Amino acid sequence: MKHAITIIFIFFFVISCQTNEKPINATPIVDKEELIKNFKRIIHGSWVQTSYVADISKTKSPLKSYKNLLDSIVEMMIDTSDIRNELLFIGADNLHEACSFFLYFEQGLSATSFPIDSLKGNYSEIAYAITNFDTVLMINAYDKEKKIIHSAEYIKIPQSSVFASEYIVNKMLIAGTYTYINTADQPTTVIFTDDGHVTGFLGSTHYHVRTDFIDDFENNLDKMFISNIIDGDLIHRRREFAYKIEGDTLKLYNSSLGQLVELKYTLVKQ
Repeated sequence: MKHAITIIFIFFFVISCQTNEKPINATPIVDKEELIKNFKRIIHGSWVQTSYVADISKTKSPLKSYKNLLDSIVEMMIDTSDIRNELLFIGADNLHEACSFFLYFEQGLSATSFPIDSLKGNYSEIAYAITNFDTVLMINAYDKEKKIIHSAEYIKIPQSSVFASEYIVNKMLIAGTYTYINTADQPTTVIFTDDGHVTGFLGSTHYHVRTDFIDDFENNLDKMFISNIIDGDLIHRRREFAYKIEGDTLKLYNSSLGQLVELKYTLVKQ
């Protein structure tokens, strides 16, 4: 689903969360070349909302966290190699649909903020703060008196082949080394990585944890998919499992019509 969304907002520039009007009351910055050079270094990469990270930590369930943050921009994909006419297109989504916007290289309300397309009709900015070598981005929305009425913070994830929300879910819930008893009653070591790779399990190479729950028929269970992908091509049909995490144990179930049917695999984290 997310690959389709990405294609949409890259090629058609679908801007679904703002008014498409250029922000007003912004003062031009004198040395824009130096600004762009420094700002590119700071914001390039993938970002995830800190509220989503905290919610995943609390719920241990992408399904529950999805419902809690459905109307919020959860992740941003910022490619600073594509700055055009002092504009930067920022790809973003709320785990289901694109809500992308433009950033304008003009002075915002502070020395470290820049106007973006207005979100939900409100003057909005991206600001950044650097503390203890960590960088935090903030999307701030203001009322007519320029008082903040909404603010969301974002942290950068390491470079990865998966989306920021998927990386966080993988790292916090699934990634690690497990012991699995195979059909020959022999213990097998299974490794799930932060970026969606798996070794030692069902002859597969990749796994994917669902974070979008709108378009699926059985959308009331946390689910993950195990597949074999070589050079970007799906070699074997992916296997779908509902899952539960109980302490250090990952349980994979067969399901039908939104109901758990059979406990299929039990993996214990080492």
